[in-house]
Amino acid sequence: MKALVLAAGFGTRMLPLTNRISKVCLPLAGVPALVRVLRGLRAQGVDSCMVNLHHGAESVEESLDAWGERPLYSPEKEILGTGGALAQASAWLAGGTFLLVNGDCSYSGFCLEEALRFHRERGAAATLVLIDMPREGRYGAVETDSRGRVVRIAGRPEGAPTGGQALHFCGIHIIEPELLTRLRPVFSEIIRNLYLPMIADGEPLYGFHTAFEWRDLGTPRLYLEAQFEFLRREAAAPEHSLCAAGCRLETGSSVGPLADLGRNVRLEQDCRVERSVLMAGASLGRGCRVSGCVMAPGVALEAGTIIENMLVAPGPDGLEMRSWVVS
Repeated sequence: MKALVLAAGFGTRMLPLTNRISKVCLPLAGVPALVRVLRGLRAQGVDSCMVNLHHGAESVEESLDAWGERPLYSPEKEILGTGGALAQASAWLAGGTFLLVNGDCSYSGFCLEEALRFHRERGAAATLVLIDMPREGRYGAVETDSRGRVVRIAGRPEGAPTGGQALHFCGIHIIEPELLTRLRPVFSEIIRNLYLPMIADGEPLYGFHTAFEWRDLGTPRLYLEAQFEFLRREAAAPEHSLCAAGCRLETGSSVGPLADLGRNVRLEQDCRVERSVLMAGASLGRGCRVSGCVMAPGVALEAGTIIENMLVAPGPDGLEMRSWVVS
């Protein structure tokens, strides 16, 4: 089976981190989010992946290559949206049932085999993988009838009957190749331009309701929540922190709890980093204190800097910092 993984977005909610890099490159316990997605798909039996590229394309390719991931790429000169991305990749996808997957989420425990069985038993042209609505989510609901047929998405089409369940779409689509002929390689969105007309015409669009751990990585708060959970699982107690190869910590510096330091990060004397992500090549001058922050690759803080709950990245006129607390 093939999968097109979406990684072309601008990541505007993660600015300034995404000034120069794609948000799919952000690490989860040291491993880029997109690497985890690709490895998860491979473990589910997906044998070939294509990644679409636009914003931060070079950062995506470099990140995947560093981790030994070498998917096919579908570069977009102008961003094409979910519908246009599929159309551009249609020749490659046309051989059979395929997946469309968001690259900026985390999926743990998803069973593709069960979803495919549902899709085939229903004779679906497309199936959306659905989970219970997250408690704190502000997402448009997908409503389904008793057999799982999708009747409304985020309240549309207007006038359509209300479904029996209001569920959350987690960014995994199972699609039959005949739908590709309805899309063109120009900007379009698959929900607005394909799924809503299918619902209106009574075509077989289904939702597979399942349960697994899904995490949205699209805002700083959600990203850090996911990061801390992965560190608790994968980094040794008591600090649940990671220091990648080449890190240098000088006398009196400490890391943790829940800190993720990328390759070649340097902490000069008497620094403290906790509940933060310092990406590759970041450095702190003597006596810095960093808590609740995410620092882009190569960021350097001057001695004595104290920051909390900030996103930090290079900008056109020096470092840019933004509090993420209200995100």
